Amino acid sequence: MSVQNSLVISPVDYDPVKVGEALRRIRNHKDISLLELSTRTGIPQSKLSYIENGKYKKVKIEDIRVIAEALDSGLKELLNPSTERDAPDDGRIEREIETIRSYLLLGRYIEVAEMIRILETDISPGNKYFPFLLKAKGDYSRLNGDKKNALRQYDKLEAQAPSSYEKVSNKTMLEAIVASICTLYEMGEVASAIDKSIKVIDLLNKSENEPPHFNRYKAIIYYNLAIFYTASLQFYLAKNMAEKAIEYSNTDGIGLESHINYLRAIVLFYRMDWSGSEQCLYEAIKDFRLKNNTRLLTKALLAQHAFILSRPREYHGTLRALENIILQGTEPCGETCKRNPLYHQILNSTIEKNILDLNLDRANQLLDAMYRLGHSNSKTRYLQAKYFEARNNHEQVVSALKKATEEIEFDQETSNYEKGMIALEYLNHTVSGKEKDLISLTQRNFQQSELPQMPFILNDLLPSPID
Repeated sequence: MSVQNSLVISPVDYDPVKVGEALRRIRNHKDISLLELSTRTGIPQSKLSYIENGKYKKVKIEDIRVIAEALDSGLKELLNPSTERDAPDDGRIEREIETIRSYLLLGRYIEVAEMIRILETDISPGNKYFPFLLKAKGDYSRLNGDKKNALRQYDKLEAQAPSSYEKVSNKTMLEAIVASICTLYEMGEVASAIDKSIKVIDLLNKSENEPPHFNRYKAIIYYNLAIFYTASLQFYLAKNMAEKAIEYSNTDGIGLESHINYLRAIVLFYRMDWSGSEQCLYEAIKDFRLKNNTRLLTKALLAQHAFILSRPREYHGTLRALENIILQGTEPCGETCKRNPLYHQILNSTIEKNILDLNLDRANQLLDAMYRLGHSNSKTRYLQAKYFEARNNHEQVVSALKKATEEIEFDQETSNYEKGMIALEYLNHTVSGKEKDLISLTQRNFQQSELPQMPFILNDLLPSPID
């Protein structure tokens, strides 16, 4: 082995393309084929071709050392200042990192993957932008559905922190830690998400020097903890965490108030604080409308409808307000909720309540508004029949029930239980004699059976955690 080849190469970042070009130049000058070089080195010909064409992201020094010996060349003919990687342009890298963040939000994952691949050739582990690269790779994996790989990238970044304080004082690292907590929750590991959140909050609260971003992340982590505890049905702890989140959100003008109000509405509902829940939900809906936050507005309105259906007496004020909006001929929540079956259920319920309370004029007004706004289904037609029944108009009762039974087949919103009731009601008005007695008996048995529960699933109402 030559003296040159025994030199220790310093950990310089070499450019795979430049090294490959130097290798091809020396091999061609010495008239050695790739096949012969493969025989001399024991390195597969395909791998040698990849090295020459700069296809590998990193230069493996040991491979180059073996190749240099086989070519009877000095190692420094291949690894020298001319084959070092060019210093990356900081401005370009910063622009690309910001572009990656924007593209991730837009779902442009193919372009993000290519941009990350290019950045990996420019940014080595010692580079100041390496933490941003790891965070971007984690975000890409998470949004692309590969949660496990996302956690690996976030954990790799967290492991680089020289101290516990560095984990939270370095904003990029703290962002990655919060993202990893959200990822754990998305994977269904709620207990792990709670445990890690508590540890991070403890670090933030114990830190003597508080960088500007501390209050924002305290508010976010407390808010996320409130979500995690709600998902775990630990409503007392959820309420405490929501109050903590409000405290830090108010001190720093972070703008999470509407998010927190919505979450508090859910928590207070489960803690049977009806008036508090109704007020928080009202404030959240108002803010979501002002900020044009369609996604959370839809969830909040869905929650409002679910609460009313569950507790119509306790949410009487909200129910009355919704009736008034309908009677004015306007949409209370836009096209998104107009297509929501739960929205139709709540409107049908308020009509039914007015019929039972013999507020027939108001029930009739609501029925007219329902048809005018295009919210009718077979249950609405059935309620129209019940309205005519209260008015003792037998002919109109039968006509409305007949139309209701005709609409059942195409109605995807009305439950099978209610469809059965509609069919029995129609038969009860159209047959006589023993058949009528049999129908009446079936109807009574049907009514005494267990009513179906309202479709109220907590996870459908919970907002997503913030990172």
